Amino acid sequence: YCLRRDLDNETITILNTSAVTLDLNNHFVQSSLPFQYNINAANCSDLIIQNGSVRNSAIAGGGINFTQITNGSISNCSLFNCVTGIQMIQSTNIMVDHCHAFFSPESEYGFKLLACQKLAFEHCTAIGTGQQLTEFSTFSVYGFYSEDGKENSFQYCIASGIS
Repeated sequence: YCLRRDLDNETITILNTSAVTLDLNNHFVQSSLPFQYNINAANCSDLIIQNGSVRNSAIAGGGINFTQITNGSISNCSLFNCVTGIQMIQSTNIMVDHCHAFFSPESEYGFKLLACQKLAFEHCTAIGTGQQLTEFSTFSVYGFYSEDGKENSFQYCIASGIS
């Protein structure tokens, strides 16, 4: 699948499928729906998302979510103003390459991994994460966060300007 235009105030959901490539074709997906991920994928295998950006203008909105994905990649994607840029839950064998979480003033996570195995992050950045959270905020802020996983790797990744 290849985007032909920007998606403003819309989300993309990919469920229960295999062998799907979503080429954002240098377009963006933007949503103002609260507590939603702009691109949400679950229970898939061989999933590829590439070449575009995700913007969020919603309260607690996220960028890209992979839940129970086996084999796949996310590459050349920029994430703007997302509480969590990329989140992965119980996913295995995913490559994330040249993805960047930018200027997410109230974000908690640039990249968040929960119970994942064999994920590889290369040339990824989390820049300016959490910069507008105040000293009274109860949030912890992470550029890259991994919990309860194994064999995950981060090469040439940078977290900068983290509150």
